[in-house]
Amino acid sequence: MKKVLTTLWIVTMLVLFDSCSTEDGPTSIETEIMPMELSEIYTPNGIVGSSSLNKNSNPNITKVWNTTDYGESRFLLDETNVKTIRERDVLNNEIFTFRFLREGPNFIYGIDDSRELYIALPIWNAGKNAHAYFREPGSSWVQWRIFKYSSCINDTTKPTIASNPDAPLWYEQYRRDGFINFSNMILCLGEENPKLLDYIPATRAYLNITDNCDQDLTFIQTPAPGTIITQSQHLTGQIRVIDDNSNELIVRFYDYIRLCN
Repeated sequence: MKKVLTTLWIVTMLVLFDSCSTEDGPTSIETEIMPMELSEIYTPNGIVGSSSLNKNSNPNITKVWNTTDYGESRFLLDETNVKTIRERDVLNNEIFTFRFLREGPNFIYGIDDSRELYIALPIWNAGKNAHAYFREPGSSWVQWRIFKYSSCINDTTKPTIASNPDAPLWYEQYRRDGFINFSNMILCLGEENPKLLDYIPATRAYLNITDNCDQDLTFIQTPAPGTIITQSQHLTGQIRVIDDNSNELIVRFYDYIRLCN
């Protein structure tokens, strides 16, 4: 039984990955706007619009650039303390940081001092596709990937659950009763020192959770996956879904865990 479940899970994940990797065709952009020259960004007295200091205790992500290419990184403008442009991968791990230089009418500019690499992130086409640009010392701006920019200033909207016609019956029960019943998913746990399952993949796949600003949300399960199960029990728990502005959706779940003799 365990081998069958494992095989079905692998096949399901491969299908999901393949569907996410399929391109719908080239993305067209009707208008192109070029970044400012470096001489316009810098002034004799320093940098125009240099990093401001905010005394915020909570993360303050004010702008987000989501990639249109599956698997590629995205960018955030973090104004928690000193304005910083953060590049993160699809797992929300930080890759590089860029020192904020200036916000112009069409782009926000930053520099990665360690690589002497400039970046220009578009803000002129909010909610729609636009090219970002990069530039190395002694060269011109180079057109880069396409991003969709959104302004998340004072974003207080928590992640939401969209309809999903392909979801199993427990999904409709969640929509009706406000919790997921996983009771029939596992007959029993028989191995030595059995561990609690990770309910996050199924929750992400079927509840179709989205956010108005962020495409990569943080999921935290309580009790945590891998928790040792010592006896048969009725288990209640929750999955916290958090966006980059700390807006939180809580998904509650229930399971009856039976240990085999």
